Amino acid sequence: MLSKRVVVLLCTLFCLLAIPPSGLYSQTAGTVNGLVADTTGAVVVGATVTLTDKATGFAQTMTTNDAGRYVFVDVTPGVYGLTVSKTGFRLAKMADQKVTVGMELTLNVALEVGTMSQTVEVQVSAGAELQTENATMGSTVSNDMLLAMPNLNRDATSLLTMQPATAPYAPGGGDVYGGQVAGSLSDQNTYMLDGGNITSDLEGDNNYTNNGIGGRGAIPTPLESIEEFKVATNNQTADFFSSAGGQVMLQSKRGGNAFHGSAYEYFQSQLFNANTWDNNRHGNPIVKFHDNRFGGGIGGPLLPGKFLGGKTYFYGFYEGRRFPGTAQVEEWTVPSAALRAGIIKLRDPATKVVTAYNLNPNPTLDPSVGTNDNDPQIGTMLPTAMCGTATCDPRNKGISPVVSQLWSKYVPLPNNENGGDTLNTQGFRAALSLPEREDYGMLRVDHDFGDKWRFFGSYRIYNDILPSTNQIDIGGLLLGDKLGVPKSVSSNPTLPRYLVAGLTGTLRPNLINEFHFSYLLNRWFWQRQGVTDALSGVPAGIEFSDSHFGCLCPLNMDTQNSRNRVWNGHDWNYSDTINWVKGTHWTTTCATTRWSPAYRTWFTS
Repeated sequence: MLSKRVVVLLCTLFCLLAIPPSGLYSQTAGTVNGLVADTTGAVVVGATVTLTDKATGFAQTMTTNDAGRYVFVDVTPGVYGLTVSKTGFRLAKMADQKVTVGMELTLNVALEVGTMSQTVEVQVSAGAELQTENATMGSTVSNDMLLAMPNLNRDATSLLTMQPATAPYAPGGGDVYGGQVAGSLSDQNTYMLDGGNITSDLEGDNNYTNNGIGGRGAIPTPLESIEEFKVATNNQTADFFSSAGGQVMLQSKRGGNAFHGSAYEYFQSQLFNANTWDNNRHGNPIVKFHDNRFGGGIGGPLLPGKFLGGKTYFYGFYEGRRFPGTAQVEEWTVPSAALRAGIIKLRDPATKVVTAYNLNPNPTLDPSVGTNDNDPQIGTMLPTAMCGTATCDPRNKGISPVVSQLWSKYVPLPNNENGGDTLNTQGFRAALSLPEREDYGMLRVDHDFGDKWRFFGSYRIYNDILPSTNQIDIGGLLLGDKLGVPKSVSSNPTLPRYLVAGLTGTLRPNLINEFHFSYLLNRWFWQRQGVTDALSGVPAGIEFSDSHFGCLCPLNMDTQNSRNRVWNGHDWNYSDTINWVKGTHWTTTCATTRWSPAYRTWFTS
């Protein structure tokens, strides 16, 4: 008698081998299966089933087994026609059957007695699209709907937050808000593109490169390059072993027998916007900017006629973005005219009267710092301030000549008297220009090696040159910069690459093998100016508080914003899946290997 442990082990192995057709490999293709019988319900053995891709004309054939079953796996999303033939029966046809991402389409056919020269148009029975092979819940969005939905950054994965059971992005809620599927954190989502994994190997919910909006894949997926988009939110099958959140599956567009293409441009500028409330309050005009996102794609046959037993198709895509305009008005805290002169002004909390204290060893002119200053000694020469019997400056030196030189030469004068504490520090408001440039390219090639073997390969490249607000020169400290004209001297370039390929072959009528490979280069940088000596003879950076916009200096050099960082992640994924149909049983066995070496460098100033 078998022991309990052996029984449990055998049951576990059986469950693994009885996984639904999606298998252990997270595919982004579809599956077509069904039962062929006659009008009495008796199964038809040895019927020839042909699935024809309407876009390319490529036809796959299968023969029903001894249980009348057939199955086509790894079917690229698209529109297909199905024909079933058998000697002694009329030819059955099903036209315009749509296969979507991750879908298992069941097409059962009842053959009528007759000659093969007679054709019967078969209407699909109700429930053909019902997913009876697994209980995965989710929704599929086609390209037409993707293009019609509002989407500011034109990235397909950003629509994740619009899916059922998914938390929307919460402005101001922090980078962990938005994109949580069924209660899991957003860093538990997995992103699949053309069957490969594009999930970031680094940041989790920190979103170093995704701007904290619920996350996305490590490489963008422009809407116009995606054929279909699907999110599985609950009850995922055993293929989804990577994380506990949602499974985002995307399929690229591909070429067909006919050439097809499109071009587009999206334009935004201040011409379509109102001025901000803050700008109106300070009397600042609307900031001029323009934002262009443009691109296009083309696909079709790559070579005339057949090559290596079949046809070759391609689809190429490019998208660019140029954002040379001014982003927004920023405000920095800078020393007032009084503080620059070595005078500190304090307002009595009871009388509201301002008193000026001259810390210099010599009499100094008391300047006005605006309408908030009711100091009665404005315009007079203030004597050295005394604190009891001694000067308020125990060193009796007044403002440091180094500080005085720094403020007079490299820190602009305030233009907002209501900023800072309004007396000793005030605001400097100016428009900050952050010119961004994005370039995205994609190429996909599909080839049919006869009716038994199919290959596809896709490569994507993305360059995002993005200045940041981590370090900003407002004083003309660096070569080429100007006093009072803020300029970003830091950037966060993102340069990922993605390669994916797959080969599907019919080894025997009831045995199909799928091999997939993907490589993701997740590469980004934080490029910083670091610490810069402002004055000769002072071998160090000078700032007066560890604050981004309040350091009272021409260039903030706080540790968190001035250090360089590099991330260079490499994700290699290999997967081989065998699908075997025996009678009414359908088993899938898969082996998956993932190798993810990552190299990071942190430079701290």
